[in-house]
Parts: sequence; structure tokens; C-alpha cells
Amino acid sequence: MTTPGARALRELVLPVVVVAASDGARTACATGTTSYVSLSPPVLSIALRPDSGTGRMVVRTGRFSVSVLTAGQADLARAAGRPAAGPDKMAEGGLPAEPCPDGTGPPGIAGPGAVLWCTVRSVHTAGDHLLILGEVGHCRPAEAE
Repeated sequence: MTTPGARALRELVLPVVVVAASDGARTACATGTTSYVSLSPPVLSIALRPDSGTGRMVVRTGRFSVSVLTAGQADLARAAGRPAAGPDKMAEGGLPAEPCPDGTGPPGIAGPGAVLWCTVRSVHTAGDHLLILGEVGHCRPAEAE
């Protein structure tokens, strides 16, 4: 049963992003629970379910990417939101990968939206999610329309 408070939280307008992580296998999920926390240093937050493959891999590897999707990339959000049968959800979902600039982090989503590559700074349990704070190490800005 959804509570009135939970229904009210759905009214907050946040960007839809794809969070990706990799340890050889690649996983990703779509979420609308991302926000910036600090500008100096640049830190953002993501909230992921602790039982999700992406959430577990982010915590285990300590690295993740956040791809901010454009309106024309809604199909990528749907693909990232579907379960995958194999170890490479990005390939299975047809998610176009953009490598991390330093070659050590997980891929982002290639295309016109911005990509931020982050290192986990802390993880906190917050209700039924993990609140993960990540410091942005690399960024590719969105392409001008």
C-alpha cells in the first residue's frame, strides 16, 4: 500500500538518469532520485535499492556513472529499467556505452545528454534505499541542441 507521503514524493520533479556500474560485467538502472549535494567538491547523491544489481555493484566497486538523459532518450530509460538475463545489461538493453575518460570507471550512456563519472564517498541506509554520495571526477557536458 502506498502512503500519502510516498505519493506526495512522486510530485518532486527530478531528472531521469541512468546509473551504471561495471566490474567486467556492466549493469545499469534508470532512476529519478538523483540530486547534487555540494559544488566544492562536486558531490551528488543517488538513491538505489540495496537488492538491485546496480546498487550492489556500485557499493562493491566504489564507482558509478550518471547519465542525464534528454527528452529524445526516453527509450534508453525504459531499456535501463528492464531486468537483464545475462551479465551485460547495457549490451542486452541496447544502451550505447561511452567509456570513462580515465579508462578505469564504468561506462556512461553515449549521446547528447551529460555524463558524470563518480567515486563513492559514503553510503547510508535511508528507509528502503541506499543513499550513495559520489564525488564527480569526470564530466562530459550535454551537447548543445
